[in-house]
Amino acid sequence: MNFAQFLKSMLVVAVYSGLVAWLLMFLNKRMQASQILAEEPADTSNVSAIPASAAAAEESLPSLISVLRCKGTLSEAPALFENLGPTDCRQQYILFGGNKACSFGCLGGFHCVGVCPNQAIHKGSAGLPEIDIAKCLGCGKCVKECPRRVLELIARSPLIYLACNNRTGVMIKEVCSVGCTACAVCVEECPHAGAIAIAENHARINYLKCTSCGICYQKCPPNSFLDRARTRPYALISLQCDGCGDCKRLCQFDAIQGKMGKRHQVLKEKCIGCGRCFEVCPIRVITMVGALGYTQSA
Repeated sequence: MNFAQFLKSMLVVAVYSGLVAWLLMFLNKRMQASQILAEEPADTSNVSAIPASAAAAEESLPSLISVLRCKGTLSEAPALFENLGPTDCRQQYILFGGNKACSFGCLGGFHCVGVCPNQAIHKGSAGLPEIDIAKCLGCGKCVKECPRRVLELIARSPLIYLACNNRTGVMIKEVCSVGCTACAVCVEECPHAGAIAIAENHARINYLKCTSCGICYQKCPPNSFLDRARTRPYALISLQCDGCGDCKRLCQFDAIQGKMGKRHQVLKEKCIGCGRCFEVCPIRVITMVGALGYTQSA
């Protein structure tokens, strides 16, 4: 075969490859349209129960919201290759499996933005979709359409959730710097027994026991958790403090200082508003400033 015949053969292969790719994209769009027309109600049978301490400001809204279980932007979770083909993540996944090195991460193609019937999802500046929970009605359409299954329905009231879908444990370090490694630091640091457990190589929260205190969010080594609280309260110790030291001994962030028998004080810059000192104070002289509003999510 001479050089001209070789080029001709390669041209034929390229044309056929292009036709196959076009056909796959065409069939994918037809399949999406069929799914939208024949959409079934979202399956919420496995959604965690809603705790009794649900924020009063959100009681009138639907009980479920969609959340993105991924924080891996391209700076934290690099791509395997530069994508010059379809930008829609569903099409990327069908054709190439996606270009993100983490096989559990969001592809950032924003297919969910287009399928959301309530315009509750928009393109984030970091290359990941952002969900407006004030508009999210928990219909589950985006959850069903997501090719990587990184969108999930959870109860609206919890403020803390694990923003990672990884199932490989410590191996995630090779492809994402903010992925859950199943190190169990969150389990050890959580003050509520049974609120967090390691299952399927990542952390899982039992929202019947979780109080959204935020300690796991603060202590997680790779920063895999996400805190939806708009603001956090801070502790304030009144003049009636007798200096028993219970709050100081309990604080996991060294945010309380003082000598035994003397009034203790809170270092506001270190306080995360978890409320543990408030819970343990035997004479109830600790106030959580801003606690009435912190349950509102951003």
